Amino acid sequence: MNKVLLILAILFSNCIAFAQKVDTVVTNKWYSSHYSFKLKSPVYVIYNLRNGGGDCKRVSNTFKTGDMRISAKAKDFKGSGYDQGHLVPYEDMAFNCKAAESTFRYYNVLPQTPNLNRGEWKKWEFIVRRVSRIDSLTVIAGGADYKTFIGDSVYVPNYCWKVVWSRTRKVVIYALLFRNEDYDSKPTEETITSLENKIGYKIRQHLK
Repeated sequence: MNKVLLILAILFSNCIAFAQKVDTVVTNKWYSSHYSFKLKSPVYVIYNLRNGGGDCKRVSNTFKTGDMRISAKAKDFKGSGYDQGHLVPYEDMAFNCKAAESTFRYYNVLPQTPNLNRGEWKKWEFIVRRVSRIDSLTVIAGGADYKTFIGDSVYVPNYCWKVVWSRTRKVVIYALLFRNEDYDSKPTEETITSLENKIGYKIRQHLK
């Protein structure tokens, strides 16, 4: 019995590792998306932020596939109970309306519970934007631990995470791990090492 459980555990861990494989990197002028065809969503996105925010209004923007051959679509989210959760927030890029519109791509989206997307995740987006007004930042955000999916095999992360790096001081300001659940919970504060161990892949090479 123990041998069977061990085999199942190994198979499961391999499945999770495969699901987090980055297959391609989509870049534009404002951010890059490290994208997984298996997940049909980004493993993580990276962007620089200085003086985030602006006057561009969030009006009638709908998500697009951005010419991605394998991508989530609106119908995958319809009736799923999950929000189309931005990793690069629209409001961060609102200093430039073209940049802000570019955040409405499915390679910038993870399925997030409304509780997370409209609660702690949104709160920390605001905090990071406020910090960007006094510091130059690199922000990395993504998901981890995929066990279920919605729609046509769009995988749902059990955790979302965010790392904020000061480009001027060369230090990590925040490394946060959020539960993607429909109940109130605060993110846990991590070190880069502990976060990498929990999400299963390396991100420190992007912190320069």
